[in-house]
Amino acid sequence: MTDVFEVDERFLSIATLDVVVKYMNADDTEKFVRRLVVRKKIAKRSDEDFELTVNEAGDMLQELSLKVVMDFIGQARH
Repeated sequence: MTDVFEVDERFLSIATLDVVVKYMNADDTEKFVRRLVVRKKIAKRSDEDFELTVNEAGDMLQELSLKVVMDFIGQARH
């Protein structure tokens, strides 16, 4: 069984293990994602769809963090 996880092209620069770990350790994940989206030039705060982009990036990071945890648990069983 192959587990395929597709990442939106816009978010490739933040779909890294380093960013996912920082996301998982962030005290305020929403604030973390907002800053990340701006810092990585994915969107500007003035963009009409900024909130949607932040939500989509946050959802992607949440899914990736769950995948990392599940992969870790799966590895621990072997």
